[in-house]
Amino acid sequence: SAIKRGDRVVTGGGILATVSKPPKGADDREIEVELAPGMKVIVLRETITAVIAPPKAANDVKSGGRGAAAQPQAGGIMGLLKGLLGKKSG
Repeated sequence: SAIKRGDRVVTGGGILATVSKPPKGADDREIEVELAPGMKVIVLRETITAVIAPPKAANDVKSGGRGAAAQPQAGGIMGLLKGLLGKKSG
């Protein structure tokens, strides 16, 4: 709904991108996203399937002082899906 500059998004095709130019208004269907540094494309608003929250900084993680680096991280698309669906990785 309220997509803003800097949001990390997932498109319907499974592409991860960062919003570089959000829609100008409620009726604007086009969003400019950056796939890689300097590589910008325009996608339709309705193809955005998820907005991913940016990872918390290591000092923001409340895990008994272990920090984010000590947390096991799942990688790739499976890690993304598990994070979006809220399932624990094992």
